[in-house]
Amino acid sequence: MKIAIVNVNKSRVIKNTEYHVFTAKTFVEARSWNEISAEIVNVYMTDDMSTSAGTIENQQADIIVFRVLYWNAGYIMKLAKSCRSTKAVKGLWGYDTFANPEEYLKKDFDFIIQDEPELSLYEMAMLKRNGESIGKASGIVYKDKESRSFVYGESRVLTDLDSIPSPYLNGMIPVNETTSVYWEIARGCLFKCDFCVDFSHGGNLRYHSFGYLEKELAFFAEKGVRQLTIGCPIANLSHQQFSKILAMISEYLPRALFDIQIRADLLSKSDIETLAGMNVFLNIGLQTANQKVHENLLTSFNVEKALANIRYMANYPALMFGIDVIAGLPRMSYEDFLNDLETVFNLWPISINLLRLSMYPGTKIYNRMREFGYTVESSYPYLAVESAQFSKKDMEKVDELSDGIDLLYNKGRMVSIITMLAKGLEMPCHEIIMRWNKWIRKQAPDLVAEDIDIHFRPFPEEKTLAGSLRPAKTQPLLHNFTHGRKRRQSHNALSA
Repeated sequence: MKIAIVNVNKSRVIKNTEYHVFTAKTFVEARSWNEISAEIVNVYMTDDMSTSAGTIENQQADIIVFRVLYWNAGYIMKLAKSCRSTKAVKGLWGYDTFANPEEYLKKDFDFIIQDEPELSLYEMAMLKRNGESIGKASGIVYKDKESRSFVYGESRVLTDLDSIPSPYLNGMIPVNETTSVYWEIARGCLFKCDFCVDFSHGGNLRYHSFGYLEKELAFFAEKGVRQLTIGCPIANLSHQQFSKILAMISEYLPRALFDIQIRADLLSKSDIETLAGMNVFLNIGLQTANQKVHENLLTSFNVEKALANIRYMANYPALMFGIDVIAGLPRMSYEDFLNDLETVFNLWPISINLLRLSMYPGTKIYNRMREFGYTVESSYPYLAVESAQFSKKDMEKVDELSDGIDLLYNKGRMVSIITMLAKGLEMPCHEIIMRWNKWIRKQAPDLVAEDIDIHFRPFPEEKTLAGSLRPAKTQPLLHNFTHGRKRRQSHNALSA
């Protein structure tokens, strides 16, 4: 029995080394005692389509799954059509396939993996080997051709993360001092926020054991790793777990820069003091400073405590953090959003990540679309177009503000002066950004944000203690497996 995991790369130079592609392979082979072979089949968008199709067909696999990301989705749709000669069952995992599985299943595919891939692939292979329908596998949507219906499998995920052999320790992912490592410590979440699309959040919070993680850290230290992204939707849900993780990083990689997603309202002062002594970048998903909006979204987020903790961080200038803000949340007007933005500017993050609300089919907020009076784009990334309180024109202003903040504040490093400028000019910070946007467009009307970044970068980039560029615009780590937001990068296991 053989599974082909198709890993699409932009070129033979720019390769996709996503962590969960490798864990899918290591788990399936270990759980089946190598009775099932899981091969990662690399194809390249720069190659001829027929060459890539031939590479896949030559595997003679029983199951073919394509790892779909936002930048390769169109390519995969064409590639799958070129693989029609194979008798294998074909499926998709990732991007927005979980949101509209039936639309994809009407095409050239037999199944969709909705969340974590490991258990689903293993169960499909075992069922197929035993001559049973793969529709019984967990976590998939299956096209039953005989009954002409779609079968939704039971939603189950791995309970023991340590049953996934480390793709680092077994040498599958090469690591050295230039590697930026994706280090997964946990999966799942205790909370069920309406806008979150991580379906493993249904109370299935699971941790790797400290023994498992310590072996990986010791290996990273041996290889001279200097940069980590901590893989966990929210790293500080458990104070005891969080404290132990920080202690382990301090012991094994005291100088490494690590990027971590936290909830600011769950931090203690001792957590902040510990983090201040480390080379860390904190991603803080504030989303809005309006407590009533959080309550509308059924989140447990305590805005008052979060803001107090972030302000306490100002006592530690070396502690780097970025804040995520979502525009267009339910029952918020454009003016309410601007108030949120002004609050965030005055918290002095080194980066502000401004996103327009995405409403993925299958999420709770999508199901409440009519209640809140939303119009939403019909395709990825399912951005809110307008709502009863937020006009289409104002949504477009949000995109302009996002680009302006990215250039002038995040990459221009204006964190130390923009609030002083605003006070001296007697105007809000967002007004400075908007005026900058108007000015720069007059200089070169046809420029896009990327061009502006290249030709009009206000200040040189700084380097951290680890010798790496400070994190620029980062996206909230709301999920690990299924999709991405607008301009979002996937979780890569490594990058040189």
